[in-house]
Amino acid sequence: MKTLLSSLSTTFQQRLSNPLIGSFILSWTAINIKIIVNISSLTGLERVKYIDTLYFDFESDLFLPIVMSLFYIFIIPLIQRWVDRAKYRLVDKDRKSDKNVQLSGELKSLSKINEQQSKSTLDYWSKVQDKNLERESEIAKLNLTNWISERDELNSKVTELSKELKNKENESVSNSLKLNKEIDMLNERMAFDFSKIEHVKSFNNNYNVELSHLESDFYKYKDLYDYIESIRDSLSVEDRQSFGNLSYNSIGDIGFSIKSYNELNKSEMSQYHNIATNNYSLIIKMLNLLSSENIDYLKSKRPNDDFFSILKEINSTLNAQENT
Repeated sequence: MKTLLSSLSTTFQQRLSNPLIGSFILSWTAINIKIIVNISSLTGLERVKYIDTLYFDFESDLFLPIVMSLFYIFIIPLIQRWVDRAKYRLVDKDRKSDKNVQLSGELKSLSKINEQQSKSTLDYWSKVQDKNLERESEIAKLNLTNWISERDELNSKVTELSKELKNKENESVSNSLKLNKEIDMLNERMAFDFSKIEHVKSFNNNYNVELSHLESDFYKYKDLYDYIESIRDSLSVEDRQSFGNLSYNSIGDIGFSIKSYNELNKSEMSQYHNIATNNYSLIIKMLNLLSSENIDYLKSKRPNDDFFSILKEINSTLNAQENT
């Protein structure tokens, strides 16, 4: 509702701003002023009855308001224009002419005064200008002196920085040479260490190969020892005496050494090598103590065993190596 009333009010104001409508309402009000006065003087019911008695009159309600509106819009501006022109020709023209003459005289007098003042103050302004020039010259000289001083100071700093930079470059070159020398020494040391490592690896490989061969021989002679010991245990006391110089202590030493070898951790390479070498030496010693007569005697106890033929061949080989 408020929006509708606001829209109607805006539209009504726009219509009233139209010159024709505004002048028509004003003209109608002027012609029918009696009706408006009567309506405003009456109370509620009487006002309604009075309005019911009114009727439309073409002359007073339409024709005369339109004529007065057109007269107000077109005729009055023309009359006002004619009046303005007449007033300008009769009054305003002469008045403006007199005023212009007066202003022209005032301007001429002011120009003369200004010219006199300028002439009187020319020396003063000349002196002021000279003082300003002197002051500016002193300031320029002072600025030039300060600039020269700053320039010399900057040149001195540049020289110092150049010397410092040169020293830094020399120091950097010296450090670079030292570093390169240390790197070369380090490379030589690394090459030497690498050769030592390769030598150790080669020695370790040779050691492992030698140990492998020694272990192979050891197990071969160990089997031989085990077999001889089993034969010895199966013989009688008289038969055991036929072994001659092969004592129980020698066989016991070999058995203890073999047991130690089997229980030893192979990561302990030095002990492993020592025991393997010791076992090998003991078994060779045992085989050297066996004479051909001992082997023939053992073979007579077990004629179907081909082992003693092999044993006798090994014994002959060891004796031949010993003689050579």
